[in-house]
Amino acid sequence: MKQSILNILKLVLAFGLIYFLINKGYLDLSLLDKLNIYSIAGVLLLSLMGLVVNNFRWTLLLKSQGLIYSFTSTLKLSFIGIFFNFALPSSIGGDVVKAYYLVKSSSQQKSKAVMSVVVDRFLGLISMLLLAVVSMLMNFELIKSNLELYSIFISMLGILFGALLFLIIAFSNKIHNIPWVQYLLNKLPTFIKEPYLALCSYGKSLKQVIMAILLSFISQLCIIMVFKIVGDAMGAGLSLYPYLFAVPIGLMIMSLPIAPAGIGVGQMAFLYLFKVYTGEAVDVGTLGVTVFQMSLLVYGFVGCYFYVKNKAAINQVVTDVR
Repeated sequence: MKQSILNILKLVLAFGLIYFLINKGYLDLSLLDKLNIYSIAGVLLLSLMGLVVNNFRWTLLLKSQGLIYSFTSTLKLSFIGIFFNFALPSSIGGDVVKAYYLVKSSSQQKSKAVMSVVVDRFLGLISMLLLAVVSMLMNFELIKSNLELYSIFISMLGILFGALLFLIIAFSNKIHNIPWVQYLLNKLPTFIKEPYLALCSYGKSLKQVIMAILLSFISQLCIIMVFKIVGDAMGAGLSLYPYLFAVPIGLMIMSLPIAPAGIGVGQMAFLYLFKVYTGEAVDVGTLGVTVFQMSLLVYGFVGCYFYVKNKAAINQVVTDVR
C-alpha cells in the first residue's frame, strides 16, 4: 500500500513539474514544429546509437565475468529495460528488470549477473563526471568567473575523485588479498560477501573496464548531439560548450529514482543548467531533454513488444547463452 502511494506521488510530481514549466513558459512545446524530418531522423538515429553502444558496453562487462551472452539477446533486454524506465515510477526500473532476467538465466552466478548491471551503471556515471569536468576545464575562464558554475565544478570534481577512489579500492587485488581484509570478508554474511567478491573480480578485467568507460564517452557524445540538433533547429546558436557541460550533469540528475524516465525532473535540471551556463532561461535544455525522452519512448515501445510478445520469447532472451 505504501509503495503504491509512493509511486502515485512520483507520477504526480513528474507531471506536476511538466505542467509548471509549460505554464511558466519554460517549456514551449510548439517549438517542436521547428524539427524537420531530417532533425527527427538524426535524433532517433543518435539515440539508437547511444543505446547500442551502451548495450555493447554491458555485453563486454558480462563477458569479462564469464557470462557469455549474444549481443542480440542483451539488446532485447536493453530495449525491455527502457520500456520499464517509463512503465515503472523510477528512472532505474529498467536496471532492476535487466538484473532480474539475468539472475533467472544465471542461477549459479547471481551476484555476478546483478553486479554487471551495477558496474555498468557506475562506469556510465564516471564517464559523465569525467566529461562534465573536462568540458568545464576547456572553458575554465568562464567557470571561475561565475561562483555558481565554480561551485558546480568543485562538486563534480569531488564526486569524481570519490568515485575513482572507490573504483580503485574495489578493483584492487592487493587490497582484497590483505590478511585482515580476508578475515573480515569471512565474517560477513553471504548476501554482502558475494556481491563484494563479484565487484572485486572486475579488477582482473581492467582492459574491459577501460574500454567500457571509453564506450560510455561515445554514448554520451551521441546524446549531446541530440541536444545540439534540437538547439540548432530552434535557432539557439549556442556553441558546443554549454551542451558538453549541461548534458552529462543533467543525465546524472535524471538517473535519480524520482520519476519515470526522469520526466519533469530532467526538464527542471536542464532548465537550471543551461540558465546558469548561458545566463539566460533558454528553452534548449527543456526541449532537448523532452525530445530525447520522446526518442527513448519510441524504443521503449520496441521493448514493450519484446516483453509482451509471449512468455517463450522472454525465456529465450534470458536463456540465449552461447
